[in-house]
Amino acid sequence: MAAAFKHTGDAAEVGTTTGCAAAAVAGPRRVKLPMPQATIGFILAWRKGPSPNLEEMDDSEFLSPEHRRQREELQAYLDKLDLEFDEFQDEVRREVQETGGYLQTFDEAAHAETEKVVAQAREEWVGIDWAALHRL
Repeated sequence: MAAAFKHTGDAAEVGTTTGCAAAAVAGPRRVKLPMPQATIGFILAWRKGPSPNLEEMDDSEFLSPEHRRQREELQAYLDKLDLEFDEFQDEVRREVQETGGYLQTFDEAAHAETEKVVAQAREEWVGIDWAALHRL
């Protein structure tokens, strides 16, 4: 985990198009940026704990058919999320082992907006007397 991502140059562009009509059809421009090491560490350290199996709960006799159907749909959705995260975790692990880091894909406009909000928050935090919080 201590290995830093070796990134040279600017962020790689993914799916760029030429012409206004093509850009409108293709959607927002996507960029790849290095994922922070702390986030990578969290993803790789995550271990799935035991989750309740909604199908095995003994209260189904008290549920309406609609609630039983909703429970089955929820269980299927949660199983799908677990599988997708396992696949994502494997992808991150493989990429970290090969390159020392992981490039995550962003919508360029959304990333720029996030950076703007973070910069604004940092400006506002400069004037806060954090030591005063400890005295409360």
